[in-house]
Amino acid sequence: MLLLLPVAGGFAQSSEGETVDWISSIADYRSRLLTLRPDAPRELQELLEKWDRLDVPMQERYDVSLNVTVAAAIYGYGFRTISNMLEKHFPSSVIGPSFTERDLAILHRNGALIDLVSLGVLELEYPFVIDPNTELFSELAHYAIQLGHIIAEIGAGTGAFGLLLHQLYPKNNLYLYDVDGAYLKFIRQQLPVAEAVGPEERVELIQGSKRATRLPASVDKVIVRNSFHHFDKPEEMLRSIREVMKPRGRLYLLEDFADPAETDPSCPYLLSVDEMVEYLSAGGFQVGCTVDLGNRYLLECTRK
Repeated sequence: MLLLLPVAGGFAQSSEGETVDWISSIADYRSRLLTLRPDAPRELQELLEKWDRLDVPMQERYDVSLNVTVAAAIYGYGFRTISNMLEKHFPSSVIGPSFTERDLAILHRNGALIDLVSLGVLELEYPFVIDPNTELFSELAHYAIQLGHIIAEIGAGTGAFGLLLHQLYPKNNLYLYDVDGAYLKFIRQQLPVAEAVGPEERVELIQGSKRATRLPASVDKVIVRNSFHHFDKPEEMLRSIREVMKPRGRLYLLEDFADPAETDPSCPYLLSVDEMVEYLSAGGFQVGCTVDLGNRYLLECTRK
């Protein structure tokens, strides 16, 4: 039986007075995924019990699940390549030496469900309960998305966040942008499930370049989640984003920021807050507010 938790703070009020019930929308999406994959609970429980016996830390489970899913579903890597990848990127993990083709098949088949886990929405165990304290709800509230807003996500990746947005705001037009065609192909394969809540044509996939978004004009909300530090030409990309935004539009950047006193070996490309603000200013933006979301910061920006 799937659990639906009533969560204080999990609700937002749109400008037209319509209450958007995020919890119900996410629960419905989860149910549709499980209907498509009725064996998912049993399969994932089998894998999780194995990791329990190996005493694998929870964060490591999240990281391995997401990396394996991307490697298999997006890039089509086989078992041997993925096993070598695990040994290289998780050298101290007990998962690598015990990883089997059966484990790979389970993770590959349940990628969409694992995406929701990676967003911090679901717990990584049956019955995949919606986390009432997820940071994502605080993040969503700051976007203040209204009916009719045109939304664009830059750096859509697997589409986990973008397709979730479509579940929550099915009547809004949504552009999902990425430079990697393999990611966009994967997202396109997930659209039939997303279409259950709204017309598929409201979601448009765009393969841009490293310097330009190629987005249509008149976007209300541009969201960049954990991607800005990978931009090859950040100032050019920001100017491109600015060109497609409405005059009163908003740009939101969600990032882990580098500590000037430390180096993070897991992601050497992280920027400091000061570096980010400099890029934004050069790209024609000013920071309106900075929101501390615990592990990350959300910058809300407007055009100069």
